[in-house]
Amino acid sequence: MLLLAADRSHARKHEHYGEGFSIDLTQPYEKVLDVVQQITNDGIIRGTFQYKGTEQLDGAESANSSSAFSSWTGQGKVLYKIRPHTLSPEHFYQSNDEGTVTVRYIVEPLPPSGTRLRIDAVFVEATLRKRHASDGQVENSEFEAVSAKMQDLEEADAKGREKLLHDQQQRQLEELQAQLDQE
Repeated sequence: MLLLAADRSHARKHEHYGEGFSIDLTQPYEKVLDVVQQITNDGIIRGTFQYKGTEQLDGAESANSSSAFSSWTGQGKVLYKIRPHTLSPEHFYQSNDEGTVTVRYIVEPLPPSGTRLRIDAVFVEATLRKRHASDGQVENSEFEAVSAKMQDLEEADAKGREKLLHDQQQRQLEELQAQLDQE
C-alpha cells in the first residue's frame, strides 16, 4: 500500500490576475455612487501593502481620471483612487519596482432601479510604465469596504424609521391620553 501526502507548498496557486470585480446590486444608483465616492475619498487602498506587517496602503487620493486605464465609454460614472510612490505592492503580478497603484470604480445604473459596480486595480511602474494586474485581493477588499458602508447606511436608515414610528406612536398615545383626560 502506497500513501501519498499532499504538500501544499508544491501546489500551484490559483491566482487570476486582471479579472477585476463586478457585481449587480439592488440598491439605487445614487446611493451606491455616494458610498463609492466616500470610499474613494477615504485615503486607503485595501488588499495590498508595501511593507510587511501592514495590511493596506495609506495616502491614496481620489481622482476623476487616470492614464492607468483606457477611458470608459459606457454608462455611469467612473471614479479612481490613486497611490503614487508605492514600492513593490503585494497582490500585483511580479511587481518589484516603484510606481502607482490605481483602483478604478465604475458605477452603472441598471434598469429598473439597480446598480452595477465594477472595481479594477493595477500597479504601473514609474520607470518602465509596465502594468501589473491585481490578483483580485484589492478589488475584493475594496468591495468589502463599499459593502460595509452600505450596510451601515441601511442600519442607520432602519433605526431612523424605527425612531420615526416610535415618535408617531408616542404622539398618538399622548393625543389619546389627552382625549381621555378631557372626558
